[in-house]
Amino acid sequence: MKAEERLYEEIWEHKITTKDDLSAEGNLRVGVALKYIDGGEKLLDVGCGEGTLGKLVMNKYKEVHGVDISPQAVELAKNAGLIASRININDEPIPYPDNTFDTVT
Repeated sequence: MKAEERLYEEIWEHKITTKDDLSAEGNLRVGVALKYIDGGEKLLDVGCGEGTLGKLVMNKYKEVHGVDISPQAVELAKNAGLIASRININDEPIPYPDNTFDTVT
């Protein structure tokens, strides 16, 4: 496991074990994205974390996908209903063909 992957594992381990707020409250990224998301067929949330944004826009899309570096975050996103994959986008290509998504956050 690379250093950056270990860092995100430590962050998610801390969030999960300390029950840090995993909601949209106070999450600037989610708040800003929600202002601009209209809806469509498919959304991809890069760095989806636990799926906070995806959960909030599921009623606007037929499919909500997410990718994140942390396996723990991906499991939480899957539990939230996202189609989620563990990907380190610094080293790995996103495994979707061009023009798969209406919206990418």
